[in-house]
Amino acid sequence: MRTFFAAFTSGAGCDARLDALRQVFLPEAVIVRTGGGVPAVYGVDDFIAPRRELLTNGTLTGFREWEVSGRTEIFGDVAQHFCSYAKAGVQHGAAFTGRGMKTVQFMENAELAPVLRQLIARSALPLRAIETDYAIDSSGFGSCRTETWIDQKYGTPRRRSVWVKAHVASGVKTNVVTAVRVLDKDSGDSPQLIPLVTDTADAGFTIGEISADKAYGSYANFEAVAGFGGAAFIAFKEKTTAERGGVFEKMFHYFSYKRDEYLTHYHKRSNVESTFSMIKRKFGGEVRSRTDAAMVNEVYCKLIAHNLCVLNQEQHELGIAAEFRPAPRATGARPA
Repeated sequence: MRTFFAAFTSGAGCDARLDALRQVFLPEAVIVRTGGGVPAVYGVDDFIAPRRELLTNGTLTGFREWEVSGRTEIFGDVAQHFCSYAKAGVQHGAAFTGRGMKTVQFMENAELAPVLRQLIARSALPLRAIETDYAIDSSGFGSCRTETWIDQKYGTPRRRSVWVKAHVASGVKTNVVTAVRVLDKDSGDSPQLIPLVTDTADAGFTIGEISADKAYGSYANFEAVAGFGGAAFIAFKEKTTAERGGVFEKMFHYFSYKRDEYLTHYHKRSNVESTFSMIKRKFGGEVRSRTDAAMVNEVYCKLIAHNLCVLNQEQHELGIAAEFRPAPRATGARPA
C-alpha cells in the first residue's frame, strides 16, 4: 500500500514511482473508480496514463495521498485491505484537500520469492568489503498448519506441524545473510551449497572460506568452492576416504594430518548458528502465514529485516557507508 499511495505524489521521481505500480499490480489487474455515478473500469496502463499526465504537466502541484487507517482480512490465498485515505495539493493555483475510501485485493504470488531473495542479497552488499568467509547451514521455521500422517508401526493417525527450511550463507564476522533458499521441510542440505555460494559470488562477495557441517561433505561441493577461488572446510563423515581425488582428497589429508588447524577454520560454522538465533529471537521462529508460498515469503522478509538490523549495527561499529550498488564478481569463475 505504501508503494501505491507514494506513486501519486507530484514532483521529482514521479515517473519512477508510477512505473513501480506495474510491479505491484498483476498484469490482468482491474481498477474500478466509483463515485456515485457510473463506475469507471481501468486496466493497469489505462489507470496510470491519465494520472501521470495530471501529476507531471503542472495541473497538480504539491500533491500527495496517504493512508489514514486500514485493516486487512485474509481468506485463503486472497487478502482484502480496507482503508481510508487523505489527499492534499494545489490544482490550478488553488489549494485543496480531500478524503476517501479504498479497498484492495492482494493475491498470493509465488513470483515474489526471487525478488525477496534479491533484496536479501542487496541488503548485504554494504558489507562485501568485510566478509570473505561464510558459514552455511539450514534451520526450520514452524507454522500453525498441521498435516496428518500414519504411524507405520501402530497404524495410528497422528498430526504434525508443517514447516519450511531456510538454507543460508552467513558472513562469519557480522552474521549478515548473503544468500538464501527457503524450501520445503524435506529438502536436502548438501545440494544447496553450490547455489548459495554462487549467489554470494554473483552479488560481488569474495569467496575465501566456506565452512559447513558433514551434511555438506560431497565431492562436488569441495570442487565448486575451489572453482570460486575459495576453500571449503567441511566436516568429514567417519568412514570417508580420499579415493575420489582432487580437492576433496587434498582437504581430507589436511583434515587427517593437521586436524587442529583444520578445525580452527571449520568451527567458524558456529557463526551461522548465531545467525539463526539472532533471527528467531528478534523476529520469531515461526511464521503466521498458512499457504506454502506465503510461508516462504514471510521467512524471506524475516531475513531482510535481520540484514537491515546487522547493517545498522555495523554502520555504527565500523563506520561504513551503506552502499547498495552491486559490484562485479571479485574472484573465481562459475564452476562448470
